[in-house]
Amino acid sequence: MDIELRLLKSFVAIFECGTLSRAAERLGCTQAAMSMRLKLLETEVGEQLFRRRHHRLEPMPAAMDLYGHALKVLSAY
Repeated sequence: MDIELRLLKSFVAIFECGTLSRAAERLGCTQAAMSMRLKLLETEVGEQLFRRRHHRLEPMPAAMDLYGHALKVLSAY
């Protein structure tokens, strides 16, 4: 799996912030852009990463696995 760094950074922000709007604020982009990045990443991974719960995103097991990998890759840069 060869995921763009921009998508990994966005994923980590979403994972840590718990909402698309807070993640977008953190990265200085729009909520729509963050939503599109999540959709691209889920397509790349081939499964849903978050369960939508009211106003929060709950990480699925695939997100838990990807989070550890993403942190390692990002720390290398």
